Amino acid sequence: MTKNEKISKSLKLHYRTKKTIKSVKKISIFIAIVMWVSFLAGAEAKAPEARQWGLPVSGDREMSVRERIYEEVKRSNHPEWADYIYKLSYWESIKICGEEAETCKNDKGNNPAHSTDRGVLMINDYWHSEISDECAYNIECSVAFTVDMIAQGRQSEWVADKYVKGVPLAVVIQ
Repeated sequence: MTKNEKISKSLKLHYRTKKTIKSVKKISIFIAIVMWVSFLAGAEAKAPEARQWGLPVSGDREMSVRERIYEEVKRSNHPEWADYIYKLSYWESIKICGEEAETCKNDKGNNPAHSTDRGVLMINDYWHSEISDECAYNIECSVAFTVDMIAQGRQSEWVADKYVKGVPLAVVIQ
């Protein structure tokens, strides 16, 4: 075998090895992607169960006050009230306290003067002493209370009712 033949054979072997390495890299990347996607799919399949127990799930994010209000109203027997209740909460507290609306408190200009409006739906502690601070400052509980009050025809207890009733949501949140 001549020197040129040896070099040629060596180059062919080198080229085949390099080509094989590239193929192996591509296959490895493909396998890694498939494994990652299947992992995510498995995690999402268990997501409802994990969420039920309050465990974090990949891709979860903190829900906004608005999303939480809508979720709670939709769970009630009156999901058609979602926009109205959000407009009430927006006018009563979100407009003033923003994303901290859940912990919003107002003790100025109330009737009686020593009373306090509490939470995202500003439930007054004097007129609704049956509602604890824990409930008033909890979106789920305060929305459930509000749905019950509206079902009894008592939505006029919220000052905001006269400003938001029949007004489109887009106009209220301007």
